[in-house]
Amino acid sequence: MSDKKKIVIYLLLLLVGAYLMPAAKNWTPSYSQKHNWPYGAEVTRDVFQDLFQTTITDANLPVWNTLRDNEYATPQLYVMFDGSIGFDSLDRSSLLTFVADGNAAFIAAHSFDYQLLDTLGVSTDYASFEIATITNGIGVSTFEQDFFDSRDSSYQFTTRNYSEFFTAKDSIESEIIGIAHGSEKEHLTYLKVPFGDGAFYLCNQPLLLTNYYVLSDEGKRYIERMTSYLPSYDIIWDESYKQIKQLNRASPLHVFLGHSALRWAYWLAFAGIGLLFIFRVKRRQRIIPVVEPPANDSVDFTKTMGSLFFNTANNKTIALKKISVLKEYLSRELYLRDIEFTQSEIMSIVNKSDQSKEEVGKLFNLIRAVQGSQSVSYSQLKLLNRMINRLMGKRQGMYIND
Repeated sequence: MSDKKKIVIYLLLLLVGAYLMPAAKNWTPSYSQKHNWPYGAEVTRDVFQDLFQTTITDANLPVWNTLRDNEYATPQLYVMFDGSIGFDSLDRSSLLTFVADGNAAFIAAHSFDYQLLDTLGVSTDYASFEIATITNGIGVSTFEQDFFDSRDSSYQFTTRNYSEFFTAKDSIESEIIGIAHGSEKEHLTYLKVPFGDGAFYLCNQPLLLTNYYVLSDEGKRYIERMTSYLPSYDIIWDESYKQIKQLNRASPLHVFLGHSALRWAYWLAFAGIGLLFIFRVKRRQRIIPVVEPPANDSVDFTKTMGSLFFNTANNKTIALKKISVLKEYLSRELYLRDIEFTQSEIMSIVNKSDQSKEEVGKLFNLIRAVQGSQSVSYSQLKLLNRMINRLMGKRQGMYIND
């Protein structure tokens, strides 16, 4: 398997592992029914449905757009909660008219629209509880939440420390429903403010309405008691004023990331570009010049010497050179050193080679004849060469054609 295929397989396994890896909890306060995060409201929406046993309509547009074309036959309860809620003049006027006509609005936030509060005769003051700990740079406090008409039943929570609480103006009657205290002073957290034929219900503890607290025993008891003060109307559930929605819309990618198929296409395209980048940015080396291997001069030398001996026609010298090659071969391959080609050495070669005793004997006789003669004929030289080549060739498993 090539290195490129291994890299591709490793990257694919990495992507699959990253996709299958359990995602870390997202602690971003979203307050949205679309999120099962700790500070989302998916469970809260189901709890409202179970507690009220009524129709819940989602509102994904601002108040003015939601209410302008709708004439409700029965009273409605407009539910909205987030970290901060603000209205423009049209939305604020529409909501006030809606409540004054005999409907109700439940708004929970840490920071409210001040013009709305001023119209309702409610102001805010700043106070803080003792910070119990610091988690991820955020102060966390422990406090008790009570309902004004039942001080004997308190609910203890540990949540983010927020310092803004209600103070009701004397000029307009407000019903105090909930209070919080973590020190000697009590702070208003839940108010009912009559307006026209309806009423506003204001709460400054929206985190207590999120999944994290609703799923706890203490939080479940609290939300059951808190919602018991709300009228049993059909519910309009706001999803338009969620800050998390505005943050997502701030990026053009929310179109892709908001749909499963497009999200997969986006990440696959991103992974493909990453793979292409990895392969294309590999270090490119300059062209390496071709270096010719050293020439085998020994072959040329052998050919030159062979031509020289052949042209001088000195067969005796060539025969002696051939005999020297045989002696070197016998010393290197058969470990027979300083051989003199006597009769007593014949069996040493026979035992270590595939030659017969007769063939070795004939070769030894021819070698002694060549060594003792003054000249060597061409036929003797050819026979000597053939017999020596046959001995060396059979030992090496070769066939020699001369």
